[in-house]
Amino acid sequence: MEGDEYRAVPISQNDVLALRAILQFYGAYIMQNKIPSAKRSADILMLQVLIFKLSYASSMDLLVEELKLMKDALGIFISEVKRRVPVPQGRDGVLESSEQLLRYIDESFAV
Repeated sequence: MEGDEYRAVPISQNDVLALRAILQFYGAYIMQNKIPSAKRSADILMLQVLIFKLSYASSMDLLVEELKLMKDALGIFISEVKRRVPVPQGRDGVLESSEQLLRYIDESFAV
């Protein structure tokens, strides 16, 4: 589209693998913690598409809704790690990496 700026933002393969795992966790979280609705079904479908994109594409265009879903998934994952994982079991490293990835998405995509 004219006037729209497109840019490639690099993301490491490790971050892609982490995002896929976090999105899979988020899908299970949504199924267990949200009341069945059209929005929940749409989010689950979008999660499946996003996981597929992350699995098979070396670069991709992401929709704003997909980026927001990624951020939501990371936010829930971070809060659940804080709540459920004891400190001596590597919690701080997982939290630091997840928060860094969330900041990277915020700064790179501004959604």
